[in-house]
Amino acid sequence: MVVAEEEHTAIIPSKKIVTSVKRKAKPVSSRKGEPEFFMSEQMSRLSTPWSIASIRAKMIDPMSLPAGVILDAAAGSGLQLIAFSKFLKRPALGVELDEQIAKFCAANMSLNSDGEIQRSLDRVLVGDGCNADSAITTYWSSLREAGTRAHPPIAMLHVDPARPKDAQKHSIDEMQPNLKSILKAWSRHLQVGPKGPAILLDLSPRLDSVQRAMIDGILETTFPGIAKTWEWLSRGGGRIDRLSVWVGSISSTNVRRCIRVG
Repeated sequence: MVVAEEEHTAIIPSKKIVTSVKRKAKPVSSRKGEPEFFMSEQMSRLSTPWSIASIRAKMIDPMSLPAGVILDAAAGSGLQLIAFSKFLKRPALGVELDEQIAKFCAANMSLNSDGEIQRSLDRVLVGDGCNADSAITTYWSSLREAGTRAHPPIAMLHVDPARPKDAQKHSIDEMQPNLKSILKAWSRHLQVGPKGPAILLDLSPRLDSVQRAMIDGILETTFPGIAKTWEWLSRGGGRIDRLSVWVGSISSTNVRRCIRVG
């Protein structure tokens, strides 16, 4: 079930949602010693491996982030969002268009809550990640209904848009949600640190230089003068597995960097 674009509903990560999702799937760990997650077969194919997700989270200096929650505007299984929340000690907010996937995400958030930080601000919103005004209103309303009077801002935005799996080359026009739309929508809700808002874009490693320049243009138009670091990540075998842009408060002094893991 996919909800209407202009609407959002809030799911509170809880033992109740874990019990509900357990009727459809069992939580599994990809590797020995890694956390367990609820995953459908498709979600398992699309999710970032925990080893990569945790490395990324550990690369961010918590002190560089402004106040607020970590937002994943296309959360999927929630694996990367959970890694950010766990290692940065911040509340997590996920937005997911598909209701069933959103329930899996909420169950994963509850299953992997470690009790080290207050989880009462965690939510998953079912709806369009590009409709920021509706999402933030629904989020704050859900907190208020649960007895929390806080109106937490967004400390960091993460977006890993879906793209065709069988294409030899990818373009930014194929990505969903649309990058230009989602960045513009959330721009006025992001807290600003010393180097601007904190944004991490997960992109296809198949993007060519023209497509990357277009993304630079979108970022510059939306956040004039903001610092950016392009990152190419490889797990070996002579290929690039991940391409990402670290923007604003999480950018480094280098405009480009290459990382080898594994």
